[in-house]
Amino acid sequence: MAKKIILIVSIVLAVLIAAIAAVVFYLNNVYVPKHLKPLAIELAEKSLQKKVSIEKAVYFPFRGVVFSGIKIMNQDATPFLEIEKIDLNLKSLPKIKGAQVSAQARLLVQGIVFRQQQLTVKGSSNVEVDILTDKKEKLNFTARAMLDNLEVLGLGVITDINRISGTIVCTQDSFSSEKISAFIGAQELAVIFAGTYDTKSVQLKQFSAVYGKTSLVAHGQISDMQSLQMDAVAEAALDLPDVGKIVSAIPLPALSGVCNIKAALQGPLTNLETLTANAQLSMSAAGVDKIKFSDFKANAELKEGTVYCPLLKCVFYEGSINATAKMGILFADLPMECVVDVEQVKVEPLIKDFIGQELGAGVLNAHAGLSGSIINLKTLAGSGWFKLLDAQLKVPARFEDIAKAINLPRLSQMIITKASATFNIASGKVETQDLVLLSKVAEVNGKGCVDLDQNVDFELRFKLAQGIEESSDNLAQLSNIVSQITGIKIYDKITQLKWKPILSVGKDVVKDVVTDKITSEVEKKLKELIPGGAEDGTAAEKQEIKQQIQEGLKRLFKK
Repeated sequence: MAKKIILIVSIVLAVLIAAIAAVVFYLNNVYVPKHLKPLAIELAEKSLQKKVSIEKAVYFPFRGVVFSGIKIMNQDATPFLEIEKIDLNLKSLPKIKGAQVSAQARLLVQGIVFRQQQLTVKGSSNVEVDILTDKKEKLNFTARAMLDNLEVLGLGVITDINRISGTIVCTQDSFSSEKISAFIGAQELAVIFAGTYDTKSVQLKQFSAVYGKTSLVAHGQISDMQSLQMDAVAEAALDLPDVGKIVSAIPLPALSGVCNIKAALQGPLTNLETLTANAQLSMSAAGVDKIKFSDFKANAELKEGTVYCPLLKCVFYEGSINATAKMGILFADLPMECVVDVEQVKVEPLIKDFIGQELGAGVLNAHAGLSGSIINLKTLAGSGWFKLLDAQLKVPARFEDIAKAINLPRLSQMIITKASATFNIASGKVETQDLVLLSKVAEVNGKGCVDLDQNVDFELRFKLAQGIEESSDNLAQLSNIVSQITGIKIYDKITQLKWKPILSVGKDVVKDVVTDKITSEVEKKLKELIPGGAEDGTAAEKQEIKQQIQEGLKRLFKK
């Protein structure tokens, strides 16, 4: 009896297994590839209005259908979205109650790669869907997408966004987020959004983001689901210290202040180069390193991947800075051009902030034009000039030691009344050939350069004003005449400057000094040997004295 029962059970199991195998065979060889896969492609292409291909679709018992090698292409055949694999399975069997049908499904989406020009989004997501529908009404569903370690790459100057996680809730006509968390560098970015959609458009009713002390709010819409035509407005309070974290591709100095931005954006997201935007920027107070400015205002316009600033101005140490600029933000090397005018700037507080010393007053005016790549600063090239007027500037304290060392102590008391120079910028260097510093004590002419690595190579030459004489003993006077110290050479790093005197020894100078010295010594010897003077000695005596002096001078110069 037992054997018969086992035999019957075995037969039933065999039949079931055979039936399941037959069903699986039918599904994988007939229904899935010839019906379900084409249906999925058709629905996806209709909703996305893009070309969709699925490399493979396979049914696994107790797991569901696995779609793999999914590619979604733009109309021009460029990649839009690639998905390595989607696991689709039912969490529960469909339930039928009257005219209503409900079901629960789960999608595990792995290997997501979204590409749009240089922009790439990578990661995975786990989606759970609750479906409720009937024969009379449209499909109703609620989907929860749990994002898992997504990354956003290729944002140009903006640092990659990684570790994106959180939950997005989507229904048949709306979407919203539970807190989306991401990281730009080591700082967390928190995002919240909500909106509605239909087959023709997406309405973004709320969007907010917080990064450190920076905040952004926006709203807008996307129409034309094929080109993703966007029309949005935004307001932001951009904390400048956060900029260095967000824009890590550009070496920035220490920044301070908050920039308030109002902007509007229009254009297709599928072609970033055709996006247009305009923005107004303002700051009540800000700083770059130790330098401060206030009442900053600028207008900016985005067109064909380039930001144009026809107006940029601020109050700068009781004077003003006015500039025009443009920068290609969608180009790999970030090319830029700018023209800057500095007018009526008070240098006393500027110098105090910059180097921490009070050196006196003056009014600065300057002009500069610059172009090149922000990414590679050594490509920057340009020219300009500056003029310092109505000045009463002391030289730095360290210059006093230099002035004493070169036996020109009056230079340390020099008060600069005027200064000017033209300069050129090329190959990472700022160079001038005509620096002029004027004072009542001396005129100083300079030439040299400073490079991006803060290396200094500069010459300053002095021309004492008429009537200025240095007090020193006769030997020092002779030394100064023979080896004229005409200036100093300044070199090495800005933080560890070194200097050495510039000597100019000329043959005519030496000849004059030796002639004067011989004459002086001859007259002295004659007075010692011939009390009455040289005119009272004989010719032989004069000749003997002259030979003695010449031999003494030879021994002196040999030493």
